[in-house]
Amino acid sequence: MKLHPRGSQTGCILPLVSRNRVLGVLCLGRREENAFTQDDIGFLSQVASQISIAVENASAYSESHAPEQNCKMPREIQLLKDRLQTRI
Repeated sequence: MKLHPRGSQTGCILPLVSRNRVLGVLCLGRREENAFTQDDIGFLSQVASQISIAVENASAYSESHAPEQNCKMPREIQLLKDRLQTRI
């Protein structure tokens, strides 16, 4: 894949897939033509898989802690309102 005459000559674009859905892509470029060997692509595919797992775990962690944040927020807002009302 030739990308740009003065920049990357070879590109490798790998999907970041988890649970049968695409989370994003890993894009790499090199200035040399045909710079990625089959071994490179195999290794980069493994890297993309690990990145997918990390993204999925971070997303799950964020979602699992969101309810806690949502529960704390109204309480914190109420405390701030109470503090403001006592100062007025």
